[in-house]
This record gives sequence, structure tokens and C-alpha cells, in this order.
Amino acid sequence: WANLAFSAAVQSEWTRQTGLGDENLRIGNPAIPFLFSVPISLSSQLDTHATTEQFGLRYTGVPHTALFAEGRFQQEARGTFERQIGGAEPFLRRTDADADGKEFRAGWHTSPWPGVTFSASYKRRERRTDYANSEYVIAAGGGPYPGFLRQRASTGDEVDARVAWRAASWWQTHIGYRLAATDYVTATDALAGTTPGGAVFSANHDAHTWSLGHTLTPFRRWTLNASASYTDSRASSAQNGVAS
Repeated sequence: WANLAFSAAVQSEWTRQTGLGDENLRIGNPAIPFLFSVPISLSSQLDTHATTEQFGLRYTGVPHTALFAEGRFQQEARGTFERQIGGAEPFLRRTDADADGKEFRAGWHTSPWPGVTFSASYKRRERRTDYANSEYVIAAGGGPYPGFLRQRASTGDEVDARVAWRAASWWQTHIGYRLAATDYVTATDALAGTTPGGAVFSANHDAHTWSLGHTLTPFRRWTLNASASYTDSRASSAQNGVAS
């Protein structure tokens, strides 16, 4: 329809990483003084398959203004294999993970006066990863990490505002501000004396970002860009009443 544009895209990606090798650890206290060698063999493999869908809607029927809405969805499957043979703590880990992500963004651009543009947008981001440890062996004395992790989820909100001014035909400047907040939830198995298991609020992250930029075109075919940004961020994790 007039003044309305729609776009869509799909991308699929597959990646494999494989590594193996032999190491010779030197263990001991040189002050005693002696060191003894511990040969070990390491191998790992990571398989990742991701599919991403992206949609966009743009409306320009309002004078001097453009409205837009975007959606992005991603499904990802990961297979992780890690093994150490030999040494004081040999281990074996085989983990499958399924991740699902969603991202929504909406906003507007308006230019009520020549050379001046105001922009604002809101973004919502959600991501959840489920872990299935089909094979997990660790030497005595080692901890259960990361085999007891079952799920990680995050939800984030972001607000962005920007003002751009074309002061001259060869000079444009802009200032911007962004507020971002993200909460994290982790689900684990029960561990005796440590946690009853299940989902717990695990962390929060907040960030304020101010930015300033200039674009200069002093001569034909020449463009100079200069920008700076300052971020004030805070991250905190919950203790959940567990003394350890």
C-alpha cells in the first residue's frame, strides 16, 4: 500500500569447530624442589546450527515522519563435547543446548524543521537456553559445574533517543542517550548443602550511555567521522540466601 513497506529475511548458518592435542603438565613445588610431568590428551567439538528470521514494517504517511517496527527471531542448537584423558582430574562432558531468542523494536524518526531530526525507539529482547547433559563425568574432588546447569534466561529492555542537526552542508552532528536494563534467571539441579535447585533470579545489569558524533564533508569524495561515547553501567548478582 502507499506509504507502507514490508521486508522479510531468513538466514540459516551451521558451524563446526574441532580441536585435539597432547599436553604435558608440570605439577609440583619448585621450592621443594622438583616438578613432575603429567601427560594428558584433550579433545573438543562444537556444532552450532542457527536459523534467524527478521521482519520489518515502515510507514511514511505522517508528514515529515517515519514510523517503523521490527521483529527478529532466532532458533539455535548447540552440541558441545569436551574430554581430558590423564592428569589429576580427567573429565568427559557432552551437552546439548537449545536456545530461543526474540527481539522486538519500534520507534520513529521525525524532521519538523529543515536539518533537524529527532529519533526514538524501544527494544525488547528475550532469550532462553535449555541444557541437556547427556554425558557428564568428572573426577572425585571436582565440582558439578557446569553439568548441573539446566536453563538460563534473560529479558532486556532498551530505550534510545537521538537528535541530529545538519548545521551546514558539510557538517552534521548528533547526540544520543540509551538506557538498557537486563535481568537474568538461572535454573539448576539440586545440590546437597548448596541449593534446592530450580529457577532463581541470578543477576541484573543496567547501563546508561551518552554519545556524541560529527560527520564532516570538507571536500568532494571525502568524509570524516568522529564520535565518542560514555557508559555508566552496574551489574549485580543475587546471593539467594546461600552462604557459600
